[in-house]
Amino acid sequence: MSTVLALIFSVSLLVFSAAATQFGPRLMPRFLRDRMMQVTLGLFVATFFHALFAFIAVRQHGQTQFVPQLTVLTTCALVVLSFASLLVFNNNVASSIQTNNVLPRILDDLRHAVTELSGFRIQQAKRGTQEAPKIPGKFRLHNVTELRELSATDGGIVRSVSGGFVKVIEFDRLASEAARVNAVVSLLFRPGQFVEKGEIIARVLPAQRVEAMAPMIIGAVQLSRHRNLDQDLEFAIAQLVEIALRALSPAINDTYTGLYCIDWLGEGIRGLANLPESDGSWRNEEGEVLLLFPPINFRRIVKTAFDLMRQASTGNVAVKIRLLHTWTKLAPSLTTPMQNQALLDQVHAVWEVASQEVMATIDREDIRIAYDRAVASLSYETADIQVIQAPNQAAQS
Repeated sequence: MSTVLALIFSVSLLVFSAAATQFGPRLMPRFLRDRMMQVTLGLFVATFFHALFAFIAVRQHGQTQFVPQLTVLTTCALVVLSFASLLVFNNNVASSIQTNNVLPRILDDLRHAVTELSGFRIQQAKRGTQEAPKIPGKFRLHNVTELRELSATDGGIVRSVSGGFVKVIEFDRLASEAARVNAVVSLLFRPGQFVEKGEIIARVLPAQRVEAMAPMIIGAVQLSRHRNLDQDLEFAIAQLVEIALRALSPAINDTYTGLYCIDWLGEGIRGLANLPESDGSWRNEEGEVLLLFPPINFRRIVKTAFDLMRQASTGNVAVKIRLLHTWTKLAPSLTTPMQNQALLDQVHAVWEVASQEVMATIDREDIRIAYDRAVASLSYETADIQVIQAPNQAAQS
């Protein structure tokens, strides 16, 4: 049992290492957290120790032998169950490293995170429309813009005691403490950003409250060596982009996988388009501002998703056309002119590069047609964005 266990899981780690080469090292924790792997490992270890203890129970006194039949039968049952789980585990490993299964699972995690964040933003938006009472401290009566300006000039400084990625921010804990000491905390980093040791991570208003709030802020802003999806929506987008970039690299040159990633990126952006915008504030039930933090907006998400993809599409006509088609299909799901403009900027950037590249006339015409459709679709959704057609001279150059 121990030999089979060591052999199978050694081979599995080799398979996951090869998969990490294709998908990126960020997906290794996802493979290692697989529940079937943990169950199979537990069954093999349990069977090994059960059989070992069964040897201890078997004994002989003179002519009398004692063999615990129930224990032996249990050991045999555990062996059969362990090897049955091994078959399921092998099938699970084979399916888990397939691109068509990896990409949807990343999007499922993103949808779950978006659902949780959407409820929080809706709640905060309702509180922001309430009129704050005039009894609390003066700092809570200012709007978000004024509070940011005040914290930048008059706020007390809190520095990080270590370095790493911001993994989780305990907003509830910070808000409760800020309300207790009658202060406003302005956080300078959001989950997913990297913080250097000794860097300023927050400012406190009034500055006299910084000594009371500093230990709480340092403990509530959890740093880690790795990013995760608990509060970092960009991480899922970055995983999809990393898979696409590796597929489009000269070493692998897997255009179809890159196109699949673009399709799933579009699906992820579609879900984020309906996420309510945030002003970067955390308010209590009375509408008082207790925390300020850098909000993540739609334009930044679009740049994270498509900037590197667009840059990697140099010399690849299929990727350019798929990007333009994806943005065209996203147009009906957009809700604000700013979202339309964010995608329009990407559309114009693709055409700017494509019009200067050397390619076949038929390929350039296909890109021009896709470009015209994307501009028309994104401009049609709002009257604030003017329709821009591709210059005929540039298309024929």
